[in-house]
Amino acid sequence: MFSCSSLTSTIKNTLNYIEFNKNDFEYTKQVTSTAKINFLFGIPLSNTRKSGKFSDGSTSIVGFRSKLNKAEDVAIYNLLKENPEYDLVLYPKFDTKSSGFIFTSAQVTVSARLAKLKK
Repeated sequence: MFSCSSLTSTIKNTLNYIEFNKNDFEYTKQVTSTAKINFLFGIPLSNTRKSGKFSDGSTSIVGFRSKLNKAEDVAIYNLLKENPEYDLVLYPKFDTKSSGFIFTSAQVTVSARLAKLKK
């Protein structure tokens, strides 16, 4: 008289990542960008809202430590802003010049190759 039914759909593998091959991307030559930022007692006074990250907070950098300092983050932001057609920053190198003690001024230049997914 009464019946229950259950419908289920499954897949074999539930991996949450996509594997890319090196040849799936187009690469730039080495490109650079510079950021200047001022600090007072280690607290950034300018460019505090600029960030070189995806909207979910993860970084778009391959081949670098997971945590950037604020000046490096702004330099990555500038690099991505100057090259909007690219998706990834590959193996960045940072050159930092700073001066001061209580009021510190830092200039960071980032050099990296950029990559974008081929169409």
